[in-house]
Amino acid sequence: FNPAKAGMCAAVSVGILIALTLVNGAIVGSLMEDEEPSSVLVQRLDLKQPFVEYRVTEAAGPNPAPLLEGETRLQRMQRTNTLRVGFLPKRPPFTYRNGDGKLVGFDIDLVQGLAAEFGARIDFVPVPDESQLAAGFKADHFDMAVGGIRLGVHDFRERKQSRPYLETHAALLVRDHAVKQFEHFSFYKPGQNVRVGYAPRTEIGSVARKRFPDLEFTKVPSVQAFLDGKVDAVDAMVMPAEVASYYTMIRPEFSLVIPKETHMRVPFTIAIHPDSERGERFLDAWLRLRRNDGTLDELYDHWILGKQFKKKQRRWSIVQDVLGWID
Repeated sequence: FNPAKAGMCAAVSVGILIALTLVNGAIVGSLMEDEEPSSVLVQRLDLKQPFVEYRVTEAAGPNPAPLLEGETRLQRMQRTNTLRVGFLPKRPPFTYRNGDGKLVGFDIDLVQGLAAEFGARIDFVPVPDESQLAAGFKADHFDMAVGGIRLGVHDFRERKQSRPYLETHAALLVRDHAVKQFEHFSFYKPGQNVRVGYAPRTEIGSVARKRFPDLEFTKVPSVQAFLDGKVDAVDAMVMPAEVASYYTMIRPEFSLVIPKETHMRVPFTIAIHPDSERGERFLDAWLRLRRNDGTLDELYDHWILGKQFKKKQRRWSIVQDVLGWID
């Protein structure tokens, strides 16, 4: 890292242009000015390649084609020529609606490629909250589910999970005036009344609590509640950097910080019906192939780096020049 570059602008995440700097070893990001507002860019993003026909159901409900006796879920998909996929709404850059109201995102593009392997269409079934995934699987609403679902040990009791298709860094979402306050976690000692929020049912919260026992962590109902100041005495929220950067775009009074001491990775996975062993093996093999043939890298470039919006002259990038994630 060249110290002379500190303070220069970087492009990262969801096609969002944000300013990132190195401050005492911490990575700090906030909204920057560009030729086109970031809010416009993120709303223009569309599927990289529409592989298959798909529709979005208005509400969740059982599969209209019940399993036949002795039939596996893969066999039903081949019989009906339809893959039913649950999705968590408002989970950019993984699943969300763009400015045209179209369901898009990294995960939507990903499962389209999966369905194309079978020549099947997709029924996308809305799942209001991640806590309802288990009930949706049990009621046969969908065969798998996506939407920025983080790999978690506690979830294996109620669903299977694919191998991670993406790993990101953990970051803090903070108000601009509190950036310096969170450059280093190690500065904090017990009794300093610093509280960090985390979303329910996320592995990142439990890992952060173990890594930084001197900080007080508390569950927060939603990121929106934190943004709107409806959560008492929570100074920051821990979340994946790609997700945090999206919120700095829609709420420019917030910034993201990756403290020097974190080095925490957040793995993302596809949730699978707990009875689908063959489906799990197939999905893991398919993801391995897509990683090897560069498909996952292409989706990362499209949905996380937003390369289609970059100028011909390369911007200094946190992902490339600081973290060394890409060449």
